[in-house]
Amino acid sequence: MIDSIEKKEKTKAFLLEKNQSGGLEEVFSLMKELLIGYSAVDNPGRSSFVYRLRPNEDNTETERFKTVSDFWFPNSPPINRLNWPEEPVLYCSSDMDTCFLEGRVKDGDSVAICKFAVRNEQFRSINLGFRSDSSFTCQTQKINWGDYRRSKLSKTKVDIKTNEYIDEFLFDVFTEPTTQFYKISSSVGKMYLHNDQGSSLDAISYPSVKRLGRGPGVNWAFSPQFAVENIVPTEFYKYVIKQGKPSLIASAEYRQDHLSLNAEIEWHS
Repeated sequence: MIDSIEKKEKTKAFLLEKNQSGGLEEVFSLMKELLIGYSAVDNPGRSSFVYRLRPNEDNTETERFKTVSDFWFPNSPPINRLNWPEEPVLYCSSDMDTCFLEGRVKDGDSVAICKFAVRNEQFRSINLGFRSDSSFTCQTQKINWGDYRRSKLSKTKVDIKTNEYIDEFLFDVFTEPTTQFYKISSSVGKMYLHNDQGSSLDAISYPSVKRLGRGPGVNWAFSPQFAVENIVPTEFYKYVIKQGKPSLIASAEYRQDHLSLNAEIEWHS
């Protein structure tokens, strides 16, 4: 057991070094090595709805949000928390309050939020970035992450210690508020969410850095394939931030039963 953890320590040290000076492929290779023997926690909380905030780039109340595509993932995104450059995922939050916090909104900002329905509630997802012994309130349910089954059973003390060790490392990675660990976290996303890696996962939930200690709320990253096939808009809301609070200025409904990125949004004040 000690030998196993010592090997993980050496790999992690090399990984952190390459995170500073190496390329993505090097970090990805080391991250795969570090995760050998790790069993992630299957996600116990299913979301029927998720929310995605988009800022108005010129920060005015003019019509920027004209079609559903304005709320969808970009085809060629830069590196982010759980995606490599040019490899999209759909980022959402579990509730609107988390959206506003994640969006770092301030007085005068103009933003819009799309409420998406997740049609397949049996999607395969895991939690990353939570400590094994931590508790977290998700919507109305208090979840003890360590109590839920992992993607494979931990049969030995080595398995348990390995899981605890990796859980602690991923907690540090996913609760870092800056982009410092994006090479590492995006490599994890590539492993779990992209079909070219042979993964069968549909989504990953992870802590909202802005929400830690401020109530319930998590973030979601959905694989592009799952998003296209199973996530459909339902409602749209447009806000202006006044005195630290969102003020609703327009809303719209989505009346199709399938995803159409070119569908026009009919706003009503």
